[in-house]
Amino acid sequence: VLIEDLLSTGGSAVASVEAIREEGQGIITDVVSIFSYELLSSFESAQSARVQLHPLSTITTLVEVAISQGRITEEDAERIGEFVKDPEGWGRMLTK
Repeated sequence: VLIEDLLSTGGSAVASVEAIREEGQGIITDVVSIFSYELLSSFESAQSARVQLHPLSTITTLVEVAISQGRITEEDAERIGEFVKDPEGWGRMLTK
């Protein structure tokens, strides 16, 4: 098991898994993270590295709690959802 603080694209987790497998000849099948943005690229990276992701919390849970506590609006939640679906495109939308 590899433990990560944050999963965004999954790139650093996969790089760590591959390094452990190659250099340490370790067997890594799972990555546990404290938080995940649930980006599609992280799931794709995990699949290509043949590991399962196990986040303790996710952006979906965070948004649900924030809405229920009145900390963000439904409009804010939609914007966050847009980010999760297309983080690169979302960033370009902000600069226009």
